Amino acid sequence: MLWKWVKRRHSNKSKEWLISKYWKKKGNRNWCFESEGKTLYNPSDTPIVRTSFPELLKNIFIDKEYFLERQNKQMKKRQIAYIKTTAAQLKLSY
Repeated sequence: MLWKWVKRRHSNKSKEWLISKYWKKKGNRNWCFESEGKTLYNPSDTPIVRTSFPELLKNIFIDKEYFLERQNKQMKKRQIAYIKTTAAQLKLSY
């Protein structure tokens, strides 16, 4: 899909020129699409964060503190996992 867009945008340019203009090497990855300083990263770079099951005897309407604490822990897990990913490293390199 990207290749078709690039070919349509620059129909008179060679394959080598198109590759050197749009596909760059970032870190240990050889084929990162980049246009106007913005890098397109793979969805596989998004971390998978598992959730823990809530305690069965807790009620969301009565034990609000427990569920708020649980939500905060889950948000911290997501942030830590994202910081460790390639996507975050690509974003920080601008």
